[in-house]
Amino acid sequence: MIRPEPVTADAAGSTKALASAEADGDGDGGALAVVLDPATPAKGAYPITLVGYAVVCDKGNDAATLKTLRAFLSYATSTRGQQALAAQGYAPLPDTLVERVQSAVRTLG
Repeated sequence: MIRPEPVTADAAGSTKALASAEADGDGDGGALAVVLDPATPAKGAYPITLVGYAVVCDKGNDAATLKTLRAFLSYATSTRGQQALAAQGYAPLPDTLVERVQSAVRTLG
């Protein structure tokens, strides 16, 4: 696909791509994955964004480490955590995805 306008490979373009992506799964007791479709990008979205995941068990986590796991994932998706990650060159997650991840974190057991 030839895009009519150039798109910069930067954090803003990646965040736009994530905002327009489909989220597969609800994260509530199951997987939550982002499905990017480079054939139908949103305006200004960088079409080949690489998504990183935190793979964790939704149940059966050790009680001694569950609190730390939740705290880490909650921080990573918080405003402060997103700002810290952006300072390192990572694209901030769109609000809709942050809400889904935070909902999934609350259900970890």
